[in-house]
Amino acid sequence: MDSSAPKGFLPPQISAIDPRGPISAACTLAFFALVVARSVPSSPGSSLPGFLNPTGLLTWNSFFMFYLATIPGKKILSASLDVLQGAILKYARIDEGESKVKKLEVLEMIDVSYLTLNTMIEFVGLNHIVAFLLSSDTEKRIESFGVYNTFLAFVFCLTVNDLIYYAFHYFAHSRHLYPYCHKQHHRNSIPFRGYLDAANQHPFEQTSGFSIIILSFNLTAKVTGLHASAAWCILLCWGTLEMANHCPYDSEFHLPLPYPLLSKDHQMHHRIPGCNFCTLTSVADRIFGTFRSYQPLDGVAKDDKPKFTGKMMATGPVMLMPNSRPEAFPSWFSVAVLVPMFCAAAIIVEAIESGSIPELFECMHFLRPVIVMINFAGVCAATEGTTPKQMDRPVPQAGYPLVEVVPEGHIKSFNGDREVWKTKMDPVRMTDYKLD
Repeated sequence: MDSSAPKGFLPPQISAIDPRGPISAACTLAFFALVVARSVPSSPGSSLPGFLNPTGLLTWNSFFMFYLATIPGKKILSASLDVLQGAILKYARIDEGESKVKKLEVLEMIDVSYLTLNTMIEFVGLNHIVAFLLSSDTEKRIESFGVYNTFLAFVFCLTVNDLIYYAFHYFAHSRHLYPYCHKQHHRNSIPFRGYLDAANQHPFEQTSGFSIIILSFNLTAKVTGLHASAAWCILLCWGTLEMANHCPYDSEFHLPLPYPLLSKDHQMHHRIPGCNFCTLTSVADRIFGTFRSYQPLDGVAKDDKPKFTGKMMATGPVMLMPNSRPEAFPSWFSVAVLVPMFCAAAIIVEAIESGSIPELFECMHFLRPVIVMINFAGVCAATEGTTPKQMDRPVPQAGYPLVEVVPEGHIKSFNGDREVWKTKMDPVRMTDYKLD
């Protein structure tokens, strides 16, 4: 699908293989090979190039051993997310319905090739993230565990990451760049495989994703400070949400960020590529006017001419029901779940750093950050149910007539004995009235 297609239109079929993508991927790999060949080992006595082993802790044997271990590890995590959302939480599937959108049902050789290359790029990128987390830029002792370098750093880092990624993602959709890089990722307009659909992208794009999160880590360390426990939690949540965004469920998984995005919002981007460029928070999309609310497959591609439904609805006062939560706030659970994650990660980091499990009195350093997070979770819980929304089916009430359902923005008129649909320039809601 060409990025020059008008916004709001769905790709009619699966994108064909564009040779410009594989050619640019080969050039990218050649550049990486040159960088690897020219890089020097990170530690004395190591034969591994520093670009592949930025920590200086790996040998050739351990490098390939850990690399091979990450491949089934990501598949297991993706499968676990699928079971959790589909079998345990019983979330509805959103990849089914009558639509012109086609699934990429079977991965072709070009997809398998990109996935294979990206397993190595992901592992090298992970090594660079670990090198940063082990560096002096992160605080590791339990006494330095505070509000700013944990919870605030978590929110700041992932929000900054999404703001930077928005700019990259937006320009990746430009007419001149799209065929060379991002087009491969949009071969599937209805992602449903989790990790396999998330990682099915150009090597340059995969490298850029890791570079952006590393840049976000560095900015966070300089602005708020960054505890290693929060950094590890950021890495885990970032990777998990990338997989969840490509699962076929109407899930409530999201991060405690302003205007958090759900997986169905990213599904909208794959179906209508001109919207929802962010992946974790919709702040940038809302600022620049590219956010689009989710619509099911049956409702995305609409006919220009509305069809007569013949259904009747009740007039009268609009019945309202509470929404789950305001769009600007995350759920209380997304905040509360960070409490045990941060504490457990801090204990593990302290045990590795000091060589012993911290004493009980040392865990008192958790008190202030935990209180702040619990209070914020309480604020989020208090906002739930405060935002009303109109019911899909208004309830008939005594004294009000039934009228025919008319599509929003249209009126029904008669031309002789024929029914004619006309579009209004400024739709006006019909005034409620009672029968005498």
